[in-house]
Amino acid sequence: GQWYFYYASDRGIRVKEMSSPTALTGEEVTLGGTQMNPGGGWTEGSFLIKKGGRYFLTYTGNHVHSKGYRINYSVGTSPKNFQKGMGNPVLLNTEDGIVGLGHSSTVLGPDLSTYYLIYHNLEGRNQWGWPIRNMNMDRIAFNGDKMTVLGPTTTEQDDPALPKICGYFDSADTPGW
Repeated sequence: GQWYFYYASDRGIRVKEMSSPTALTGEEVTLGGTQMNPGGGWTEGSFLIKKGGRYFLTYTGNHVHSKGYRINYSVGTSPKNFQKGMGNPVLLNTEDGIVGLGHSSTVLGPDLSTYYLIYHNLEGRNQWGWPIRNMNMDRIAFNGDKMTVLGPTTTEQDDPALPKICGYFDSADTPGW
């Protein structure tokens, strides 16, 4: 029943409560466990999900052209109280052209049980020096407070599973649809 706005800073991810989808209210809070570079440096690309009574927050840090650009996560018992996740970084690769992994979103698969991390990798630079990025998707496994991304994968993957029970109908035969 409460809206929150999460955003980037040089001290980690910050949050403010919102009184509506367009109005920030309350005190700005820098979330514990979200600063990727303790000596300074930008942390960005936050995304929050709630699963099993816990809040999982993913975020990105370091420079996109760095092989150290990666995705970390923190876990919390409330939307404003987090601790660094076990096994960070949750996604990092420094070899074989699949580098610069960052800016993730989490989606629930069509089976309504499996979560997937959607993120980009850096392919190189365009003629103006801007990053060229590719989209990636890997499954997430949860074990209590621990989140593990089953990737990065570099080969074709199976389509996400459909629900165990599903049906199809013709909308012309079903009034109200």
